[in-house]
Amino acid sequence: MFRLERTVTRRGQTTTEVVYGIISPSPAAVSAEPLLTYIRQHWHIESKSHWVQDVTFDEDPSQVRQGHLPHVMAALRNAVIGLLGAAHFKPTFRTLKQVHMNLIFEKISHSFKIKQQKIMKN
Repeated sequence: MFRLERTVTRRGQTTTEVVYGIISPSPAAVSAEPLLTYIRQHWHIESKSHWVQDVTFDEDPSQVRQGHLPHVMAALRNAVIGLLGAAHFKPTFRTLKQVHMNLIFEKISHSFKIKQQKIMKN
């Protein structure tokens, strides 16, 4: 078991947080530097990947809880994040809103074109 004390500044407020963790090897067998490196790497992954899912996709309050649907939705979210990254977009709420609005516009345009074609045929 280990105890990590850190100072955090958010929105101009500085607080001290204490975090406890459990590790497999005994604390005496692990020096502080490799342990801190491991913790930093863990939080880097958390902030890079999971934060995007939690904040951008509002994943935490999701009501999807039955059967395989949570896994399917997570896979879809990850696919969208991957596609946005491949298209050189940052997966932020603003980007998703812009993409969503573009899709809506395309759907409306497509629907309008179909209606226009039907009118022209008659």
